[in-house]
Amino acid sequence: MIDSYEEKVKKFWVLLIATIIIVPLGAIYSGFVMTYLWGWFIVPITGLNPITIVQAIGFQFFIGCMSIARDGKKDKEWGEEVAVVFIKPTVILFMGYIVSLFL
Repeated sequence: MIDSYEEKVKKFWVLLIATIIIVPLGAIYSGFVMTYLWGWFIVPITGLNPITIVQAIGFQFFIGCMSIARDGKKDKEWGEEVAVVFIKPTVILFMGYIVSLFL
């Protein structure tokens, strides 16, 4: 079935608005996770100060700019990208918490 022009425009705007909402939420959530990981591992090992969520977000942006994505799959579905934004940090936080129990 071929979508009409109006349906394509509506789909575009829905995805655009959802992306504008989800990207900042994902960044904040990842920053939240990073502050915990930083506090559990970096502070005790190096003696550096704890970081804020804003500092963690900035640090993640910096690392993202300096690293190269090596994902072989180029065309991910939008829903898959959204899931990765929230599931990956949750799994990392859980695993980090388990590891921190052994410190």
